[in-house]
Amino acid sequence: MFNNHALIIAVEDYSTYDRSTGRPKGTSDVPGALNDARAMFRQCLAMGFSPERIRVLTSPKLSPAELGPGATENNVGEATRAAIDADIERLVRELSGSKVAAGLLTFSGHGLEDQGVALCPSDTDDSFDNVVHVAEVIRRVGNGQAADNLTMLLDCCHAQVGLAAAATLRTRLRSAAVTRSLTAQGLRERVIAASRSDEPAQWGTFAGVTHGAFTWAITAALGQWKTTEEQGVSRSNVSYGRLVAVTRELLASLSFRQVPVLSGPNGVADLAFLHPGLVGHRGETKPVPDGIRGLMEIDIGYYKIDYLKNGNWKLLAYAHSDGATTDWKIDPSGVKGLSAQYTMRLSVSTQAAYDGSPLTPQTPAWTGWGNLISSPGYPTGSGQITFAGTYGTGTLAVAFKISGSTVDWMKWYSPVNQLVSVPSNGIQLASVTGNYPGNCYIGTDTF
Repeated sequence: MFNNHALIIAVEDYSTYDRSTGRPKGTSDVPGALNDARAMFRQCLAMGFSPERIRVLTSPKLSPAELGPGATENNVGEATRAAIDADIERLVRELSGSKVAAGLLTFSGHGLEDQGVALCPSDTDDSFDNVVHVAEVIRRVGNGQAADNLTMLLDCCHAQVGLAAAATLRTRLRSAAVTRSLTAQGLRERVIAASRSDEPAQWGTFAGVTHGAFTWAITAALGQWKTTEEQGVSRSNVSYGRLVAVTRELLASLSFRQVPVLSGPNGVADLAFLHPGLVGHRGETKPVPDGIRGLMEIDIGYYKIDYLKNGNWKLLAYAHSDGATTDWKIDPSGVKGLSAQYTMRLSVSTQAAYDGSPLTPQTPAWTGWGNLISSPGYPTGSGQITFAGTYGTGTLAVAFKISGSTVDWMKWYSPVNQLVSVPSNGIQLASVTGNYPGNCYIGTDTF
């Protein structure tokens, strides 16, 4: 169990503020904030956080079922000033314990510029007496272990931390000034802000779901890198600097008028996201995403290739995908017995129809190399076998390379010029079977 802790705060409903100003209910709401909370909860789970170590405060309060799988009543609460204060104290205690820990604090909602950023809880009214100044949060975290292991993601207007904002800046919600400022000097926490100190943050619709644009972009980016265990903590293989750069690129590509900003101690840009402590290691981050990525899938199903030899159909190879695992086989006796050209046939079935019973063979309308399989040079110990054809709803081809009694590689192609690589790692023909996680994946290639 990783020692990661999170406090996720998202305020969509600002009806208290609307009542205090005489505005119609919903005027000051932040569309998508609840979806931001759900996205952050899922991101934490994806990174290995235990559900019981994630606290989610929202307005309106989400039920466990609304939050997502694994959530219980212990996860959820109302995003009032009192609740936020209490859970910040809890987070600080967890990060200050005897075990190495990593903490994440996220906020989605309204932010004020007040010579530094202040966060507006659900019970904010026109007095602004109960806003949460980030400088005050950092003071409460202190200068010890908790500060060195806390990351904050702030999706709100004027969110930049570490740079005192000009006194003339104002936001729509601001009507009272309480002077608190925080300079970059001495900042030990790692803070990624959705916007510069003089910029608003925006929301938008992504795949039919409303989100804060920053939350959408940074969670989309985080999901592209793997996580690594270090000192009992789950941290990402992406650095803070690279994460912010990719988040900026995503927002800029869609013309959002905000620039995310990274603040923190010296060297934070090179540190792995959620790294325990402030001392990184050479090579621990990856500039290019290293997460698991599937390409295009061929249909889930069962594909079998036979060839005609001495009046009998013999199995050459098959691939079978059930949506979770792809099994494949090259028949040793079939491969070893090839010495000329043979007529091929293909048997195809969808997974729904396939139950292990014999398949009805189809004789494809051949393309590419024609309806023959050959083994150039195989009698001398090596060669490449190829076959291709259409079978009603698609096109399939197969090729594999043989060296002596070893299969060097096997590739399925569907449709023409699309690659399905089946790694064999030099498997001997006496046992040419195997499987790998996932479906048969395809990507562009030529052969």
